[in-house]
Amino acid sequence: MERAEHDADSRMGGPWPAAVAQARAELLLAEGDPRAAADALRRAAEGYAAAGQLLNERRAREALERLR
Repeated sequence: MERAEHDADSRMGGPWPAAVAQARAELLLAEGDPRAAADALRRAAEGYAAAGQLLNERRAREALERLR
């Protein structure tokens, strides 16, 4: 996961960093850390919005709402 995060941040633009943040959120939920997962989902939603990925942004925000 760390390699994917590094590569997405340093080499890839567009929706890739958001997708990696969303994947990180799923891992954090599985590890039992909903607060960190919510932070990752916020980053994902913001990244998707910046990349113009409105459907993915909506899905990330819906997942964030389910955590609340």
